Amino acid sequence: MTNAADTIDVQPSDTPESEETIAAEKWRRTAQTTLEGKVTWGFLRSFSVKESHQFTHGLHIYPAKIVPQIARELIAKLSKPLDTVLDPFCGSGTVLVESLMANRNSIGIDINTLALLLAKVKTTPLRRDIVLGTMMSIVNRVKTRTRSPLTAEEKASIERIPNVYHWFKPYVARELELLRTEIQQIADQSIQDFFQVCFSATMYNVSNIRKADNPYFIRILHEDEMVKHKPVVLEQFLKIVKQNSESVKNIGRVQKRKASVKIINGNTRELVSLIGKKSSDLIVTSPPYGEEKNTMDYARFSKLALYWLGLDGGHVKEMKNNALGSSLRHWQEVEIGSKTLRERLEEITQKSQPRADEVYSFFYDYLICLRQMFEACKQDSNCCIVIGDRTANGISIPNGKITSELCENIGFTIGECVQRKMYLRALHSNVIASENIIIARRP
Repeated sequence: MTNAADTIDVQPSDTPESEETIAAEKWRRTAQTTLEGKVTWGFLRSFSVKESHQFTHGLHIYPAKIVPQIARELIAKLSKPLDTVLDPFCGSGTVLVESLMANRNSIGIDINTLALLLAKVKTTPLRRDIVLGTMMSIVNRVKTRTRSPLTAEEKASIERIPNVYHWFKPYVARELELLRTEIQQIADQSIQDFFQVCFSATMYNVSNIRKADNPYFIRILHEDEMVKHKPVVLEQFLKIVKQNSESVKNIGRVQKRKASVKIINGNTRELVSLIGKKSSDLIVTSPPYGEEKNTMDYARFSKLALYWLGLDGGHVKEMKNNALGSSLRHWQEVEIGSKTLRERLEEITQKSQPRADEVYSFFYDYLICLRQMFEACKQDSNCCIVIGDRTANGISIPNGKITSELCENIGFTIGECVQRKMYLRALHSNVIASENIIIARRP
């Protein structure tokens, strides 16, 4: 696995332009307007799983991913070839993939090591014949090893994963350990990273995690479901590798030759120190909707995969400590640059001062990030933020409106706020009805 502290540069492909590349230009949608001159956006409709999994978007599940078609259209309309598109909360790399496809350079930043690995693999073309050959070598060696007992070192390696036999049946954990051992022997780092992602996807599929309802909120199968749960590890692994190898092959076919991708393990509160001032031609990002403990817990979702990939609990704890809102601050009606947020905090305080402090702590850190994003924008460039609304203690928190007010307070001008109906997006038990696409411009 790539060192978590490294900056990852994905080099441009030398793949010549082909019919697929030319066809890819069809993505670059020319904005249509109504008679009143307003833009009509193509991303307002719902998209099928097949549409959302185009290219490498379906390599591995990851929570709260931006809809690819939103990123695609914003990039096409608001940037030009070889511009630099920045995603300061890049997650698993959706914006980076869409930028690559549209022949834009891109920079992605995140604190989640699993997300950074996914982003790297999703933007790295590989030859399918090499991948499939490596797959068969791995599987054959694992089949041979299953006839022998695990070594003491392998047993200890499994048992270093907290509650491993709660989350995995013993035979499943054993076969996963054999797979992991073989993958770690791959010399080519890009190939090894690809198989690490396939391993992680396999691990989720064969685990005792309950995937019904909300697969991103990690919990155990019900007792009756556990009895029926008899996964075949190598069968799952083969299926995933074959699917994913086709995806990374296809991204090499259609991507432009000159665009580059830079992936950085870093905190967006320190964005300018990571990439410099006025370094982006366009920002497209979907930040967290709130503090992790009450919204989407990315660290909890990633924890099992990171343990299997060799990282320890200290690393997971560090990710949680770097999340927005992780450091509790007390709200005492200070000026925060958003009238709407102040009103909501006053309402929440009437029910629970600690809950108001949690919400305020998130926005305190979020505002720091927005200021850093403003500094990273070139003059007359756009910053597009995709964020859903949420609730706290039964009180609505209109993240879109609050974000617009904070951006204006910083110095952005708001060009457009588009509301899009959400389709089956949930934070724990709270269904998010809509998300907001805010297009802000740095004068």
